Amino acid sequence: VMDFLHRLVEWKRLSKVHGATM
Repeated sequence: VMDFLHRLVEWKRLSKVHGATM
């Protein structure tokens, strides 16, 4: 389940970088 957590963190960081696409 580490992969999932890592992916979530990466996605969160990407979201922060983008700002708020959604």
